[in-house]
Amino acid sequence: MGDDHNNDVPPDAVREQLRRILDSPGFDASERNRNFLAYVVEEALEGRSARVKAYTIATTVFRRDASFDPQLDSIVRIEAGRIRRSLEH
Repeated sequence: MGDDHNNDVPPDAVREQLRRILDSPGFDASERNRNFLAYVVEEALEGRSARVKAYTIATTVFRRDASFDPQLDSIVRIEAGRIRRSLEH
């Protein structure tokens, strides 16, 4: 994700755009994936993009237990692909 605060867009503007996306009837995503997107955006805005890893997403958003192994469970990768497709539409 690069530098955490290296852009000129105010965090409130990013949060407002996120709200518009999440509220848009055209954004066809499950509640779980809406939470995933919101989590990733908020972590980046708070300067914690280094924490945005498959393990943290799986345990925080998808409620996997501490034994989660991204090599064995591809939930984060699969759901990230679904979010990207939803955003493209």
